Order: sequence, then structure tokens, then C-alpha cells
Amino acid sequence: MVKPTRKSVKKIAGLSLLMVLVFSVFNLNMLLYGLTQLKGQVQLLLKRQSVSEIMAQSDTSNEIKNKLLFVDSVKQFAFKELGFSENNNYTNYVELNGKPVLWTISASEKYSLIPFYWKYPILGEMAYKGYFDSLKLAEESKSLMELNYEVCEGEVQAWSTLGFLPDPILSSMLELPKEKLARLIIHELTHIEIFIASDANLNENVASFIGDKGALLFLKKQYGKNSNEATFLKNYLSDLDLLTSFTIDFKSNLAIFYETLEGKTDEEKENLKEGFLSQYLVELRKLNFKNQDNFKGLLESENNPKNCFFNDFSMYRDFQQEFSEKLSNDFKGDLKLFVKDYQTHFGNSINPFR
Repeated sequence: MVKPTRKSVKKIAGLSLLMVLVFSVFNLNMLLYGLTQLKGQVQLLLKRQSVSEIMAQSDTSNEIKNKLLFVDSVKQFAFKELGFSENNNYTNYVELNGKPVLWTISASEKYSLIPFYWKYPILGEMAYKGYFDSLKLAEESKSLMELNYEVCEGEVQAWSTLGFLPDPILSSMLELPKEKLARLIIHELTHIEIFIASDANLNENVASFIGDKGALLFLKKQYGKNSNEATFLKNYLSDLDLLTSFTIDFKSNLAIFYETLEGKTDEEKENLKEGFLSQYLVELRKLNFKNQDNFKGLLESENNPKNCFFNDFSMYRDFQQEFSEKLSNDFKGDLKLFVKDYQTHFGNSINPFR
């Protein structure tokens, strides 16, 4: 285990006091939520071990050691080749033993694509909420459904504390193939560089774009332009672009469809809605993916997607084409210049510790 240093203890204590003061300005429920989340984050950090310690242990498998070295190489690439500021993220490791530690919830109105927003101090309004406590998540979900919202829940593989605390490598992250692990690392590191309060769509879309493009550049440099690793990710991103184009178009048509439901009974609305949504999976299965296993869970789903699925998808993928054109036209394909531009205009200004 990593022993807490005086500096780290003071930082956590300072953050704790700051959170108490800031969250208490909002209301008691938000204060309690903030304390619960802080508790979960601190408990996680107290379980961490330094990567160097893990590497030195004789019982650490070569697979884990190689993945840890891989994470560091991705991080160094982000610092040197993408212009990210150096930080202490991913220098520690937490073994989760196959157990999820964080979940998110999002919600939308039943017959429109209007999402439910939570208001946070500092972060602003966000269309999702995270929980380290699954029972608290279930309570929130139940409350929203009683208010007639559709709810989407999901496990979180990784997240960013936006530079407030050093994010560890979670054992669950190392279960990913290295091509997707590279995307994940660069995505999460992007949040430290670029973050706008109350604009999750921009934050997640730009992190997705830089994560995708950055990971492909890394793999090409690390293994070769025509390597299996680079080819794997290139094909995956091609499939993801196809899924994105189809889903964004379907969402636009869904918004228009909901406008036609005005004046109908709830029963009529529900029947028409399910009929319309059923076409998403029917048409999705006709798309010519290079590898259908990339989206196996979605393709084999027996349930129609909810409105919050489309909103959540958009939060990560809405601006990908726009960013791609901007990268090509404004920066001649130079991703580092693209990153610098967004750092300049949308840099992380909410963290006073950076």
C-alpha cells in the first residue's frame, strides 16, 4: 500500500473542507452526496499501490506488468506528442478484484429527448450523476422513475478527478485490449487539460475525439503504421463512425417523431413510441460493420433503447465530424495544434490546484 504523505493528507483534508463548504452552500442533500462521493474516492486512493511496487512484486503476472508499462508509455506520449501538462496520474494501481466501484445514472423525459440535469457546485449542470454507493444509485433511480423519467444506469470503467487528485490505474482498466486502453487513458487525461463547467457535451466529445485520434497516432508510432495494433484500432474507429452517423441521424428523426405525439393519450404515445424505437435495432443490424463484435451487446439487445441512451451517446459523439473537419481544415491534421487551441480557449479553469 502507498503510505499517505503529509502533503497528500493535507491536500485531501483541504479538498474535504473545500467540498463541505461549497456543497453546503447548495443544500443538505447535495452536501451529503458530496461527502459520500469524497468518501468513496478517498477509500479508493487508500487502497492504491505504487506502480513501481507492483512491478517489483514476484507474484505480479507479466501480463499486468506489460499493461502497466503500456499505460506509462501512452501517458508519456500524451505529454510529449500532444502537449499535455505532466501530472501524477496513473502512477498508482488499485486492485478491484472484479468488483465495480462507480456507477452513473442519467435520465430523460419519456416522450421527448430533454434530459434531466443535476446541479453541482463548481462543475455546473450535468446530465449524469455518479455514485460509489450502488444502493444510493438505486434510490435515485427509483425517485426519478416515480417522477415519470426514463432512467439509464451503467458501470464506470474509469473517470477523471480533473487534476484535483491523482487518478490511479484500476485493475478493470487493464482488462481492455491495449488499443482501447490507449483511447481510455488519453480520453481521461484530456479532461484535466480541457474542461468547461455545465458543458458535458463539449467536455466528453473533445475527450473522445482526442482520445481516438491520439491513440491511433500512438499505436502507429509505437508499433508501426500498418501494424496489427494500429489496424485494429483504425477498423474499430471506422465502425464507431458508422454507428455514430446512424445513431445521430436516428436521434434527429426521433426528436421530430416526438413532436407528432402532441394531443395523444399516454397509451397511444407509448405504442407509437415503441414501434418507432424498434426500427433502431432493425436498421442497425443491417449496417456493414467490419467487426460486429465491437457492438455485440447493442446488436443483440432484446430491448428498445431509451431516450437517455441517445442523449448519452450524443454526449460523447455529437461533434466528432465537426472536430474532424476542424482538425483537417484549421490545423492541417496536426493533433497537437488542435489540442493547444482547445487548451487555450477551453482550458480546465475550475481546478485551483493545477
